[in-house]
Amino acid sequence: MKWCISNQPRHQRCGLVNVRDYCDVVVALCFYTKNNFMKKQFYSHNEPFLLKETAVALAKAAAEFKKHGYTIFISDAYRPMQVQEALWKACPDERYVDNPKKGGRHTRGTAVDITLVDAQGKKLEMPSQIDDLTEKAHRGTYEKLSPQVRKNIELLESVMQKAGFELFPFEWWHFDLKGWEKHEPLSVAFKDLPVR
Repeated sequence: MKWCISNQPRHQRCGLVNVRDYCDVVVALCFYTKNNFMKKQFYSHNEPFLLKETAVALAKAAAEFKKHGYTIFISDAYRPMQVQEALWKACPDERYVDNPKKGGRHTRGTAVDITLVDAQGKKLEMPSQIDDLTEKAHRGTYEKLSPQVRKNIELLESVMQKAGFELFPFEWWHFDLKGWEKHEPLSVAFKDLPVR
């Protein structure tokens, strides 16, 4: 695990940045409230942090979505290891939660969970709600989709892939920066992340 020793604030030493500094996004981190599959609050803030490289790639996607009249809605970004461990304890299923012994994806600052909202702030219709841990969330295998949902998910996936992200097979909302596995899990706790 990367401990990032230097004289800079810990989040900067590890390369974490606030996504809001790179693009306009709507943020409602699911683990900041109890509105998640655990029905429990884990985060002490509602600020989306990612590695700078990830934030830059996401900004490219945000600019493209804007051309279509949509804004990125972030429901999860960087996740401290303590939270990853708690989630794994409650749901030890690697389709939906990474085994912390393997480091995880969100713990590296390279994963982001998103959907899209329109100009009125309404979420686009997608295959399921975010954090729906059923086959509805699976990419490419759940076929009971309306034409509009297919159109929405195809736009979401194509723009994110073009911006440098990989798709995750079990969660339509989850995107990993290409090369994510080359980055180490980070040890930055929420108390070390500056909240606006």
